[in-house]
Amino acid sequence: MYDKIRDNLTRLLKHKNYPNILLYNITNTKLLYEILHNVYIINTNIIEKKKDITYIYNNVYYEFNMNNIRYKNKIEWLSILKDIIQTRNYYTNNKKIIILNNFQNINISIQNTLKVIIEKNFHISFII
Repeated sequence: MYDKIRDNLTRLLKHKNYPNILLYNITNTKLLYEILHNVYIINTNIIEKKKDITYIYNNVYYEFNMNNIRYKNKIEWLSILKDIIQTRNYYTNNKKIIILNNFQNINISIQNTLKVIIEKNFHISFII
């Protein structure tokens, strides 16, 4: 099963304009990162902490653990997300990737806000 997922994701990520990706029911969480490292040249990860939001980023993707995003820190998280979205990488034509782990654990208001952000920003790919 993982070989088919690996092949499909690899093929998808090699294209310039791939869509947002929803992964579910995958117990091997390292699979996505393995594929990203196979497709892209990724620099070392940097752990960033702004206020009470911690996330990981590198030259290819930004990763958020949605277990840490709650209603009380929603505004700070949205501010970080908007900063990421507004900065464009003009030197490479690769899309920015934002990975949202544990998406199923966020509340409805954050989901609705994120839905609007995803719909408006076609130059960003979200992997949920």
